[in-house]
Amino acid sequence: VNGPEFFNLPESQIYGAELELEWVPASDWLLTGSLGYLHTEITDATGINFDLRQGDFQEGHELPLSPQLTGNGAIEKRFALGTNALTVRADMRYQSTSKVKFSPQKPIDEYDSRFEIDARATYAFGDNERHEISLFGRNLTSEKYCVEIQDLRGVSGSFYCVPNQREAHYGLQAKFP
Repeated sequence: VNGPEFFNLPESQIYGAELELEWVPASDWLLTGSLGYLHTEITDATGINFDLRQGDFQEGHELPLSPQLTGNGAIEKRFALGTNALTVRADMRYQSTSKVKFSPQKPIDEYDSRFEIDARATYAFGDNERHEISLFGRNLTSEKYCVEIQDLRGVSGSFYCVPNQREAHYGLQAKFP
């Protein structure tokens, strides 16, 4: 309702690790993947007064919008068609749950985990394959999740999940530089 608010936490702990892999098993094939782990915790919230609108923080709580686990993967195959090429690619993304705010909230305390699959086919042609026409699909699993959770406690005393419509999206894209 009031727009973004910025607060300085006295202390928090953040650490993690990420593993990335890129593999070319054969000519014109590409496999990629990554796995991420993130730990966050508010370790000191002293001196912050919620009654003075300085934030609602709880020591030991995770930082918001920080999923503990993330994963990405893709497989891509390129087909040479004379002086042109067709590239087919599938991508997947996973994100574990993450907290909405700096302290427990009711009734919505966290964003749900999500898993999505996208696909794209691109035909490249012309001098040095500089022109492209692509057909793509996003969220092919029709995963439903909250894009944003709005804090409406000041207006209605509740939270509201802004959904992503749970639809797969398809499109056609062209590039002619």
